Formats: sequence, C-alpha cells, structure tokens
Amino acid sequence: MARLGGYLTRLLVAFCVMHELAAPQRAALETVTGTIWWRTVRAAIRSGAPGVLQAYRTQPVLTAGFRPARVDEVMSMLVGAVRRTNDRLRF
Repeated sequence: MARLGGYLTRLLVAFCVMHELAAPQRAALETVTGTIWWRTVRAAIRSGAPGVLQAYRTQPVLTAGFRPARVDEVMSMLVGAVRRTNDRLRF
C-alpha cells in the first residue's frame, strides 16, 4: 500500500505541474484523489489488514484534500478486526 500511495502521490504532483493547474483546480483534483486513496485503503483495512491505516497517513499529499470521518476510520478498523479474527478461527 505504501508503494501504491507513493505512485499516486508522484502521479498527482506530476500531473498538476505538467498541466499548470490553478489552485482551485488542484484542490479539486486533490479532493478526488484523496477520496480514491481513502477508499482503497479502507477496502484493505476492512479486509483484515488494519496496519494499512498507517500507510494511509504517511501520504500527506493524498490526505490533504480529503479527511475521512473518524467514525469511518474506527468502523473500518472494527470490521477488519472481526474479519481477521474470523479468518483465524476457520479450520
């Protein structure tokens, strides 16, 4: 996940520089990219990989435009913990 976040960060920065986006356009693109980044990380967390939340937080360019609700973070962690526990209990 950290590598994916790095790729997305570099892609976002390069795109903004190459196309000389104005501040409002860049902010809109950062919001969309941040939302996509959160949804990707949330899917991994809910699949049973709660440690991925740290990878999410280490990408400041991607998290600047979008901040998930704290309740969304907590619920995702809970769902992931339950799924991870259920996977370990299966024979």
